[in-house]
Amino acid sequence: MGAEGYSIAGDAASYPAPVTVTFSGNDYWSWVQTTSEVRALAKPSLPSNRIAACWFSSTVFNIDIAFSDTALHQVAIYALDWDYRSRAETIRILNPYGVVLNTQSLSGFQNGDYLVWQVSGHVQIQVTSSAAPNAVVSGLFFR
Repeated sequence: MGAEGYSIAGDAASYPAPVTVTFSGNDYWSWVQTTSEVRALAKPSLPSNRIAACWFSSTVFNIDIAFSDTALHQVAIYALDWDYRSRAETIRILNPYGVVLNTQSLSGFQNGDYLVWQVSGHVQIQVTSSAAPNAVVSGLFFR
């Protein structure tokens, strides 16, 4: 996952040349900066180590993704309910006009879950909390 690019909350980002990524409406949180726990994402900056961190919002946040080419690209997010807070969230893929292209719901993701889409052009990933305490995403990947 992430063969062409990635962004790991709290560590590093490396995006493929034809994309611009902008996060909005989110905060950052780190549960653990250094761990060997396999639910946490491997750190690109130190692959022998892992980090459990996230972008989050108690309501909604967005990840704006704009490709400058017309090709289809695989985009994935990794969501992890690290501290077992019974989070639930809804993830929508929107076009630039706000039209919903896809909707998926996540709950019970204490072991981490990947959601994957094939997209092109300009899309927005909208992450909405459906159950307290908040909505979280730990990684963004391009392939």
